[in-house]
Amino acid sequence: MVNREVEVRPRDADRPGEKPDILVQVPSKSGDGTRFQVAIEAKGSWHAELETAIETQLRNRYLYNGELRCGIYLVGWFACSHWDDSDRDRRAATRRRDKQVVTTALECSARLLETQGRKLRVVVLDLTMGRVAPMA
Repeated sequence: MVNREVEVRPRDADRPGEKPDILVQVPSKSGDGTRFQVAIEAKGSWHAELETAIETQLRNRYLYNGELRCGIYLVGWFACSHWDDSDRDRRAATRRRDKQVVTTALECSARLLETQGRKLRVVVLDLTMGRVAPMA
């Protein structure tokens, strides 16, 4: 089962409920009610907290305690020569970053943040596109 923005930890007096972008749940083959779960946090290559949200959001909020122990930090890398001129901020933020440097740093962070049985993986999807021809 795949859920989007599902609450994995309810709101309490001090903090809001926790909702990863995607929650994947797979029942165990044993039929004993056990299920495997993976929280997926997605960010675009322009996101202001791209380098830090793997820790502050995915690890410290969604995987902090409770039954969630596995997380994927999914980065969509959108470097495109035909970026809409009205979207200058995101285009500029992406161009200031080097995809390989960011990927290496995030993978290192994931390894360092794997504590107390928590598992983290980084997936960077290269969504680079060249100039798109107008439709006829």
